[in-house]
Amino acid sequence: MTKIAPARIVSMMMGVWFLSSFFGNYLSGYLGTFWEKMSKENFFVLMSVLACTAGLAFFALLKPLKRAIREG
Repeated sequence: MTKIAPARIVSMMMGVWFLSSFFGNYLSGYLGTFWEKMSKENFFVLMSVLACTAGLAFFALLKPLKRAIREG
């Protein structure tokens, strides 16, 4: 975060980083509630689909992120 954020908003971007961590942890707790509601096979399929989707999103953002780090 500190490498690609402009110097005047580094502190705010660190706050956004921690806020995204909060929402990620909250989402993982919410998804954990499906363990009791779904069959175990469907639960793991759901987790696999979410993981693959997140991986594809990271892969799609890799080039712009590398460009932003190089310019910064």
